[in-house]
Amino acid sequence: MTNAAINEFYAEEERQLEQTFVTYLAQVGTEVVVVENVPARVNKLTGERLFSTETTDRLLQIMHGQAAPPTRLAETRVYSFAA
Repeated sequence: MTNAAINEFYAEEERQLEQTFVTYLAQVGTEVVVVENVPARVNKLTGERLFSTETTDRLLQIMHGQAAPPTRLAETRVYSFAA
């Protein structure tokens, strides 16, 4: 692949990214943690979400309880796919 082709590939990838806010979910132990309004770059074709280093660091702080208390508590249903 030539440098021009590689540059065009990455330029096209960049055009598919849209800056937006997403909801991030993670399981921490037995809890499901939901973080709303997380800034992300989302691929319009694949839905892949990319987070900046700063955003990732902040999410890790939240997951490990090193942030402000949650803004609200929510109840959620849990299903077993295998059942």
